[in-house]
Amino acid sequence: MRLSSFARISGLLVLASCIAPSDVVDPAHELSLSVIGGDNQSGPPGAELPAPLVARVEDSRGHTVAGQVVNFRVVSGGGSVFAGVSISGRDGIVQERWTLGFSGVQQVEARAVDPATGAKLTFAVFNATVLDQQPPVVFDVHTFPASPQPNTPFQLNAFVSDSATGGSVIAGATYAVDSGPPVAMLPSDSAFDSDMEAVDATVPGVSAGVHNLCVRGRDAAGNISGPACIGVTAQDTVVFVSPFGSDGNPGTQAAPMLTIQAGVDRASITGVHRVDVAQGSYPEQIELRNGVSLYGGYDPSTWVRTPNVHNTNIGPAPSDTAIAIHGDSVFGVTIDGFTIIAGNAGVTGESAYGIILRSSTATITNNLVTVGNGGPGSAAGDGIQGADGTPGSPGNPGFAGGPAGAGGLGGAQMCFGTDVSGGQGGDGGVPGPNDGQPGAAGAGPAGGSGGIGGLGGSTGSPGANANAGLNGVPGGDGAGGGDFGSIDLFGPRYNPAFAGSGGIGQNGSGGGGGGGGGGGGASIAILIVFSTVTVTGDSIQTGNGGAGGNGGGGGGGGNIGPFALGGANDVGQVGQGGQGGVGGSGGPGGNGGGGGGGPSIGIVSVSSALSAAGNTFFLGISGAGGAHGVGGTGFGNDGSLGRRVNVQRL
Repeated sequence: MRLSSFARISGLLVLASCIAPSDVVDPAHELSLSVIGGDNQSGPPGAELPAPLVARVEDSRGHTVAGQVVNFRVVSGGGSVFAGVSISGRDGIVQERWTLGFSGVQQVEARAVDPATGAKLTFAVFNATVLDQQPPVVFDVHTFPASPQPNTPFQLNAFVSDSATGGSVIAGATYAVDSGPPVAMLPSDSAFDSDMEAVDATVPGVSAGVHNLCVRGRDAAGNISGPACIGVTAQDTVVFVSPFGSDGNPGTQAAPMLTIQAGVDRASITGVHRVDVAQGSYPEQIELRNGVSLYGGYDPSTWVRTPNVHNTNIGPAPSDTAIAIHGDSVFGVTIDGFTIIAGNAGVTGESAYGIILRSSTATITNNLVTVGNGGPGSAAGDGIQGADGTPGSPGNPGFAGGPAGAGGLGGAQMCFGTDVSGGQGGDGGVPGPNDGQPGAAGAGPAGGSGGIGGLGGSTGSPGANANAGLNGVPGGDGAGGGDFGSIDLFGPRYNPAFAGSGGIGQNGSGGGGGGGGGGGGASIAILIVFSTVTVTGDSIQTGNGGAGGNGGGGGGGGNIGPFALGGANDVGQVGQGGQGGVGGSGGPGGNGGGGGGGPSIGIVSVSSALSAAGNTFFLGISGAGGAHGVGGTGFGNDGSLGRRVNVQRL
């Protein structure tokens, strides 16, 4: 038994010792691996290949090597292997099963570590091809702008990818509008050469309303994606105006309106906040609307905006030419890229304005604002000549032994509503040594004193004559107009600097005062009241201020009035009443002052928040002050030279 067992063990040892050298690992020789089968297979994404991966381990002499550990690793494509490790048999064969990934290049490497040297060995590389049976994916479909104008070209963009659905190169893409025919899209990088591509197209335009845009992609394997769709709303966000348009048009680029005011009104009604105006001249006066901005400088053919090339003029209007743009209680308004023209003021004392804003918020940028001249002030008329005084009534006759005779009534005279009549004559004296009473003073300011009454009738002598009245005081000269009048906050408008009229002459029948000269009209490029306004990058040109009107001369005073006759007597011993005194001459009226010259100012800001920077100013000449009137006393006050500044804050 023991011998038999020993014999068997010995036989196994002998058998083991008889293994051919090619079947034993020879650490002194380099190992290699020959691919026997399973290479270059193909299959659907994510499927196990039908044949195993088969390789044989050999030494440098070509003999198979048994017992060698071989690892299988997926190095590309994202697939997997079943075991990952295989040990070579007596025939040196190792095997593994491979499940493909979903896209891209598919590779598995067979690897080992040399038992003799510890070197990393890559024995073999197995390749496979994914049979692409899945369509690509379309995503991030969008337009620019997001809400295009009706009937206006816009951009359509999307991404098409086959990276996760087969790895094929993208071969093409199309879009369709509202289930219409497919239209080709192009790769953004000019070539379809990747498994993910950005694609784009220029859509020629769609009608107003909501539209469905769908994009499909196609890979090199012929798979076509499902549609990726978005809704696009084409709406009027801009009203377009062109000299070649019509106010009956909808205001699109293809069918613009003709006048800016019609465009502004349409924008206001439809809730649009912008009016784009093409190159040309628009002889109108613009009334701004709340929330509607104006942009000029567009090419009427391409609607490309270059204000420095495509000049867009507003004004002057056929009537009321001295104002170009007006806005009251408008907010969020921008005026950009125009030449804004206001003509000369056509009325005496009126002013010219480029832009007037009241209770508004606005931005005025990149414009040329040019304004005409203010109107001249009106000349004043001379004062009227005072009327001559009238004689007093004769004194009543005296009566012997009777009461004193009553004095005669004074002459009546009114001057510009003021009673300047003469005083009543004094009563006659009673018989005896008593003199008559003095006459009453004349009416009116500082009237002349009445004459002394005659002596008592007992003497038989006539009464004494009354003293002459005092001459009237001259009226004062009117003040000259200043260099700046005032702003009517509710117009708003500039009120010229009017001069003062001369005063009326006093006493007797005084002369009328000369009229004050009218102030000259202003030339103001931008007038803002109770507003918040930004003015930047504008060129501002004003015209000349209107000259102030000349003042009128004062009227001369009235001439001296004649005296009144004394009263008669009834008997010889009673004397006649004395004569009434001569009335004093009226004072001459004062000379009217000259009107103030009209100002020439770039920006006038009244109770407003004004931010002004980067503007250039070219100011006209301010108006000369009017001359004072000549007449009356010969003196007077001239008007001031109008104010001339870039910015006036009040």
